[in-house]
Amino acid sequence: MRRRITREIACEIAPLGGVKGISGRIPPKGRLEKVSSIHGVLSDPVRLRLLLALREGRLCVCVLREIVSCPDTRLSYHLSILRRAHLISSARDGSYLRYCLTAGGRRVAGGILKEAGKGD
Repeated sequence: MRRRITREIACEIAPLGGVKGISGRIPPKGRLEKVSSIHGVLSDPVRLRLLLALREGRLCVCVLREIVSCPDTRLSYHLSILRRAHLISSARDGSYLRYCLTAGGRRVAGGILKEAGKGD
């Protein structure tokens, strides 16, 4: 059974527009799901390091593997998560597969640096 908001609490939140006013200032569920998804992608330090490394430019797997020190299978896993989140993209360059940040990836990587205290 759902409890109703007491009169005392209703009066307390009335200056905020009540439940409707508060709810109206929260972004829609779909937008919050997108933000939540990105935060899930960024919840691993390896993926954070990959994003920050790719701020330097287009890098191949061999360079990324050295930077994050993880086996190829784990690196591939992390890169695929970043790619599905549209934070990075890849392109063949001869016999190399090079990765780079998307526009969204650049914004996210910039935010990570600011949060970590090394922002531009």
